[in-house]
Amino acid sequence: MTDIKAPSYSSFEDCITPFKSARLGTHHLRRIRDCLSSEHAACFKFENFNAVQAECWKELYLGHGNMVVTAPTGAGKTVLFELAILGMFRTSDKAKALYLAPLKALCQEKVREWKQSFGELGEEVVELTGDEDFRALKGRGTSRLAKARVIVATPEMWDALMRQAGRSQGFGIVEDLQLVCLDEVHMLNMPKRGALLEAVIARLQALRNGGYGVKPRFVAVSATVPNGSDVAKWLQDDRGDGALKTFGMDFRPVPLAIHVQTYKSAKNEFVFQEALNHHLSPIIRQFSDGKATLVFCVTKRACETAAKSLQQEGSGQGPGWLDPHLQLLLKEKAMSLTDSTLRSLVPNGLAYHHAGLNATDRQIVEQLFLQSAIVVLFCTQTLALGVNLPARLVIVKGTTAYKDHGWEEYDELEMLQIMGRAGRPQFDRQGVAVIMTETGNAGRWQQIMAGRPLESRLPGNLTEALLAEVVAQTTPNIQSLSTWLKSTFLAVRCARDPGHYATLCPVFINGVHPLLSSDGPDLEQFLRALSQQELEKLVTAGLITCDGAELQATALGEVASRFSVRYDTIRWLQQAPAPADLKELLWLIAQSADFAEYRPRHGEKTQLRDLAKKDAVRWPLAGPVDSAAKKVLVLLMLALADSPRSQLSWELKSQQSQVLRRAEPLLRVVSELFETRKEGRALAACVLMRNCLRKQIWENSTMLVRQLPNIGDVGAVALKERQLSSLEALESGDPRVIEIALGRRPPFGSTLQKKLRSVPRIKLRLCPQGTDGTISIDCGGSPLNCNESQLGTGFVHCLAYGAPGGQLLLHRRFPARNPQGLLLNLQNSTGLVVHLIYEDLIGFDDFQILGDVRMDRMAVGPSVASQSSTPGGKAKRQKVEKLSGHEATVALARARQGAQIQTLASSASPVRAMSSQTAPSFEGRAGRAGRADGFAAPDFQSREIPVAPAPMMLMQPVQPMQPVQPMQAVQLMQPVQSMQPMQPSCGPKGCTASPTPMMSRACSDSQVDQPDTVMIRIAAGRLRWVNRTSSDALATGRIHPQCQSGAQFRSQFIRASDMQMSSTQNSVHEFALPPQSYGLWGFVDHGAKGQ
Repeated sequence: MTDIKAPSYSSFEDCITPFKSARLGTHHLRRIRDCLSSEHAACFKFENFNAVQAECWKELYLGHGNMVVTAPTGAGKTVLFELAILGMFRTSDKAKALYLAPLKALCQEKVREWKQSFGELGEEVVELTGDEDFRALKGRGTSRLAKARVIVATPEMWDALMRQAGRSQGFGIVEDLQLVCLDEVHMLNMPKRGALLEAVIARLQALRNGGYGVKPRFVAVSATVPNGSDVAKWLQDDRGDGALKTFGMDFRPVPLAIHVQTYKSAKNEFVFQEALNHHLSPIIRQFSDGKATLVFCVTKRACETAAKSLQQEGSGQGPGWLDPHLQLLLKEKAMSLTDSTLRSLVPNGLAYHHAGLNATDRQIVEQLFLQSAIVVLFCTQTLALGVNLPARLVIVKGTTAYKDHGWEEYDELEMLQIMGRAGRPQFDRQGVAVIMTETGNAGRWQQIMAGRPLESRLPGNLTEALLAEVVAQTTPNIQSLSTWLKSTFLAVRCARDPGHYATLCPVFINGVHPLLSSDGPDLEQFLRALSQQELEKLVTAGLITCDGAELQATALGEVASRFSVRYDTIRWLQQAPAPADLKELLWLIAQSADFAEYRPRHGEKTQLRDLAKKDAVRWPLAGPVDSAAKKVLVLLMLALADSPRSQLSWELKSQQSQVLRRAEPLLRVVSELFETRKEGRALAACVLMRNCLRKQIWENSTMLVRQLPNIGDVGAVALKERQLSSLEALESGDPRVIEIALGRRPPFGSTLQKKLRSVPRIKLRLCPQGTDGTISIDCGGSPLNCNESQLGTGFVHCLAYGAPGGQLLLHRRFPARNPQGLLLNLQNSTGLVVHLIYEDLIGFDDFQILGDVRMDRMAVGPSVASQSSTPGGKAKRQKVEKLSGHEATVALARARQGAQIQTLASSASPVRAMSSQTAPSFEGRAGRAGRADGFAAPDFQSREIPVAPAPMMLMQPVQPMQPVQPMQAVQLMQPVQSMQPMQPSCGPKGCTASPTPMMSRACSDSQVDQPDTVMIRIAAGRLRWVNRTSSDALATGRIHPQCQSGAQFRSQFIRASDMQMSSTQNSVHEFALPPQSYGLWGFVDHGAKGQ
């Protein structure tokens, strides 16, 4: 173990030179009542300003200029914002103030405080920190947002509001902004949040400088940084540089000593955290001086484990360290605690504090800590942000925390917030912070604590930032885009350090970088060239259009910006082949760069590998889960699996939630991309997959009731045991049985059935119109219910694409209670596939196929051609996968396109009857797993699954019957106008019953027989095979009536006895068609004898 002390206080002052009048002790404390009006002074719960506040109050409260303040943590910087806000209240009764802070917890803390203090003045404070807040403010809350005087937001949410509202709605709110408060401006150094904050501020700056009437005042507060002057120059107003006030570490109420102690790393983070527990006791003895200690741990479990470990080692304070009176108090309070582990720790002066405790236990722990009864408190990072519990000693046990994508190092902002708890002004003359980290990290944290210069993080995110400005309409032309670039922190830092930013932004004019010109840096030329380069990238990607000098975002650009999808991801998706089914689509999403950080860790690989081979995943993986894409694929499939759900570790559950939240918006972007490319099959898969992810259930689930409200996994299993797992069964079932299965009281079952019946039912009907290829798509006819749906928005998607190419012909979204009739022209397609997909409920979707279905029920996939037999002569059993209706459609179309379905038009070899539902190979159109273009699929296991029912296939219209040429398929029927059953035959000669509408469209017996033909006729429920040949030939054929039995479709095979007929023989064969027939398909082979 090595102890590396932070630089002395004088070294901090060497980095940041405070102005002379701000030295500690040169100002007397100022009474608040002497500075502010009595009404405004009442907002503060203390009587005097400290030295920092006394130095700044006049310019903030009475002035109007911009100000940047850099000061150490704990110097009372929040009061500076309150002074500026009160100054705005003093001069205007309509103006608004915007407070931006990087962390949601900080914003919520300010909202609680300001609602009380500013509420006494009659001013409204609105919080904008999460999706729920944003949705509320977009709807009825818009008027509330318009009335608010103070808006408290994170940069992410304010950026989202500006992007989505644009100048149509949000610009009116921006126009009223008179004050922008920027807290924790040193977050500019953070790789992700820094770029966003810079873009948001630059947008407001550009509006101020672009003549839009928006001229907000900026007040920024930062931790101690060396280049605060750059921030002041960036936020300068029309009069020149903004006021800058810097305060050194001697302005901290309690001086802070920082120690960084390093330890040997372990094989994983859990082992390392466990090892650190044994080093806590000597650190507490050395630095706490017997006073309050806070130990920050990475997880709730780590808090409890560390507390118990210290208890076993004697709390780190030695014998007799607790006052007898405190011991009695602790034993008494411990009896009131509900957490058993906490109850055993508190009598020893130890406790933990995290979100897993109930409110009562947390309150007791906080009170005991403030009374110095609890001496060592273990807590998570949330305590550093939400609860004011300072201590003499703060220990950071490990600098790696588990975040969205896995274990990550604390960033600078988080560490400053934690260390800000060290030192209690009313008790201590010094605070101590000890950072426990791995060997090799000491230098990094020493540099961070000393204060690093702020740098622009925009170069790595510039393309996305420019797109956001075009979408928000703040840069409607090239000139305004240049104004925006000049308003960035990047422009300031390029002028200060051109060499560094020339490397980050490689822009060359005639082989020379403008920032490295021999005549000196040319900032104007550099910004023009940089904007031109980024615009070309956006135009090439189809994200914006440039008409002269005017800029306009495309539909794809708007969706990409709205959901914050990176430019690199868009370009990668544009190069990817369109997925042909759900499996390929899911793999495409999993490979996105948005999920690159979800690399499987050493401790996760075994669990993921085992889960990837189980029945819980729809497509098991054969190999190891050794990449981020495979890990994301497994997590998504597990999220959609039926009950019982697979048990994941809490880390994987957390990552699964993050993946789900990111995958759905990503699919929105992918949908827009494929709609732009007219990829109908891929777009249909995207719409369906979005619904699946939203409901976390597969479209072919055996327990579709799981998606309904108040059902859940356990309820779905209970309903399945009573044969109520489908939506239809649940709707028609006994409501009392439903209530018994779910343990609910009446009228729960009746209410649930009423909600189901409120969903309009729409069925597709495809009807040819004339002979020019026009098809009528009838969506619905008469839905069962035309009221408002009580299960979601009640919208449906109707998608139509040609077969076999899959070109998108139509995509409409409309209310299910108001179905639409649509027309399509199929002159350029040989077939049509139409999908009707409900947006908020899975299980009522419908689809129809119209077109060339001259194919036997063949196996789809490369394994069919090379299918081998066992030594005994038996063919090996084909392993197939269960497909949904959508996948079955895709399988047939893909097979036909890839010549994997053998038809008379494509092959003279005998036709082998096999299931048309055999799953397509995942290689499909994307190629084999070894392809080098980055889109190769993983190895999926093959397993036997029951074959799904065949989809309904409607036939193409037929022209008047012509002689059948050799090797030409016979197209028998056209689409059915109505689903009426075929009348059964009454005998060999038929019956007097009139034929069905379908029968009336077949060729009649009155047609003149022609020589050298094989005629097929249908009448009165019977099929007639007439062979008239004049040469020595053979005629064979197969007929497949398409039959319906309830909801099950099947294809019944009728063979013409392998007819062998001579040229002089006139043969007539009759067959009785099965009842419930609704269509036919088949072929005739007419060839010479001996073939």
